[in-house]
Amino acid sequence: MIKFYFLFLLVGLISCSSEEGEVKADETSASVKEFYLDNTFVQDYGVFYHNEEPFTGAVLDTFENGELELRIVYLDGQENGLSQKWYANGQICWENNYLKGKKEGNQQSWWSNGQIKYEGSSHLDLKEGEQLSWHQNGVMAEAKYYTDGREDGNQKSWNSEGKLISNYTFKNGKRYGIVGRQDCYSVIEAE
Repeated sequence: MIKFYFLFLLVGLISCSSEEGEVKADETSASVKEFYLDNTFVQDYGVFYHNEEPFTGAVLDTFENGELELRIVYLDGQENGLSQKWYANGQICWENNYLKGKKEGNQQSWWSNGQIKYEGSSHLDLKEGEQLSWHQNGVMAEAKYYTDGREDGNQKSWNSEGKLISNYTFKNGKRYGIVGRQDCYSVIEAE
């Protein structure tokens, strides 16, 4: 998350887009004013400003070809609502929901080939409930469960061929089971 904010601030500072100002909102954001990212936007201590005022609206950024790369919605300088990022090929990269600057509700991401990459939910910026992830080939990578941002219950991981590589359970803050295993030598059954 910190890397994203740094990247976003850096993009805002070095953006050389000549397009700026309000653009027509689409049907999904009819009540939100949209602005192209330019050097009038600054992020300071987690608050996003436009012309030195906490920003309310949606910020758009585009690839060099003019296609939409990023749309982040803010309320009083904090992320609030659905934020989205796309790959250069037009495929959606991620969608995150925010409430007062914290991840809230459904979070999803995709590989550049369109395969689902991650699906989960958050409450107050903490992972909550089932969190699923997939390898780029579409094979399940992880199925994990969280309560208040901590692993809770059965946790499983698979390699890209679908072979189970870890299977453990968190109960009362303690881990039970096999997290991962790499034998130092082969075990051969005696005849």
